[in-house]
Amino acid sequence: PGMVNGVVLTDSMVLAPDLWSLVVDGHDIFATAARAGFNVTFQDDYFSHHIGLGEIHCGSNIWRNADVLSW
Repeated sequence: PGMVNGVVLTDSMVLAPDLWSLVVDGHDIFATAARAGFNVTFQDDYFSHHIGLGEIHCGSNIWRNADVLSW
């Protein structure tokens, strides 16, 4: 599962697939890095989406406003 395939819910809130990544001293180092500046909720989507070649954003039904420029 990849963090990039999550869903940005607000300016600071993200729903992301559980990374199941490298644990060092009891901490998932990629999850720790992903939380920098964001409130991240990790969802285990391995069986529901990942093994079917999808991730969280593939299973979401979210309307996005493409008219707002944020850069």
